[in-house]
Amino acid sequence: MSIPSSKYEKSSRQPAILSRKRKAESEFEVTSSSSEFSSPLSCNSHIKSSCEDTPSTDTDTEEHKPHAFSEFRGLTTTTMKTFSYTCRRACPLPNLDWAEEKELWHSMVLKDTLYRRDSEVLQRHPELEPRMRAILLDWLTEVCEVYRLHRETFYLAQDYIDRFLTEKPNLPRNSLQLLGATALFVASKMEEIYPPKLEQFAFVTDGACTEGEILAQELILIMTLNWNLTPVTINCWLNTFMQLAYIEDGENLIGPGKYPPNLFVQLSQVLDLCILDLESLKYPYSVLSASAIAHLVSKDIATHVSGLSWSELLPCVSFMKPYVEVVSENAGAHIKNFSDVPTDDWHHIQSHTAGLKLLDQVHQKKRLLEQESSPSFRIRELTPPLSSKKNKMNVN
Repeated sequence: MSIPSSKYEKSSRQPAILSRKRKAESEFEVTSSSSEFSSPLSCNSHIKSSCEDTPSTDTDTEEHKPHAFSEFRGLTTTTMKTFSYTCRRACPLPNLDWAEEKELWHSMVLKDTLYRRDSEVLQRHPELEPRMRAILLDWLTEVCEVYRLHRETFYLAQDYIDRFLTEKPNLPRNSLQLLGATALFVASKMEEIYPPKLEQFAFVTDGACTEGEILAQELILIMTLNWNLTPVTINCWLNTFMQLAYIEDGENLIGPGKYPPNLFVQLSQVLDLCILDLESLKYPYSVLSASAIAHLVSKDIATHVSGLSWSELLPCVSFMKPYVEVVSENAGAHIKNFSDVPTDDWHHIQSHTAGLKLLDQVHQKKRLLEQESSPSFRIRELTPPLSSKKNKMNVN
């Protein structure tokens, strides 16, 4: 489907950034004015912090300690000095000649904690259902494969969507695809060297979203996220953990990983499937990635590379079990051949290997497990046979 160009001529968008800013400000509800969303850190969340809550005794660090999410701007140096001594999660990074490994690790852990997500987010959106979110992410995966976008781009978009829904309530059903297309548009500009053009994102929506609507939604999105657009995604954690698992003594943690690409693709498929389920938002991204490694690699490696204990990983490992089983039953994923992409980068391209069909199989497996563990099922199993069956048994 071609996109009419006459409607969106360059002259009609001048001055573009000024008009977009004014329009977004008129439509945008400032989240700080709402008591419900003024401080994400004050809300109840399933995400457990890996850092201690006790304040530092140093007066300088206490003075700079961020008390609200709006003060957390990309983990500044003063912020890192505050939390680097209170984080109780062991640092598995080797000695680095390009960064201080403990500060780097603690900054990643902090972002995993403070970039808030909520598994009950759809309670704030009466028109939305969990299936709609799964359909949206599944569609974005297909778009990424068509345009040869990286896994990191997809997971950035997924994070933007979930955090936007957490911060801004009552999204209309007909605006969900616009949010998804806009999130992928922003993510591709953050991650890709040659991101697709604006008209390509409007084209894949088949007329549901115009270029002007995507531009307007882009500003609303980044304002809602307070310009915090660099989370440590599931893919980033997985790539880090895999490099740590296969790193050799004396090597720096930089450059292409030496891990098996096929294993990385299989781990990514499990995570792609898990993230379609809203329940996955109960767990930090690092825990999800480490749990996948625990299933497909080993328990010891998972605890070593993540700095987490087995008791901290166990709830997520249990949650992930049916997803791993479904992927295994369907023969798992393999690296796809992208003729226009360098061979070494094939496993980093987001491919559509975990869709709604596999998600339905997971839900069916979960229902069967719930039925087998229910009291009514156990009572049926203990019910004695009918008298007619008893007679047959005696005769035999």
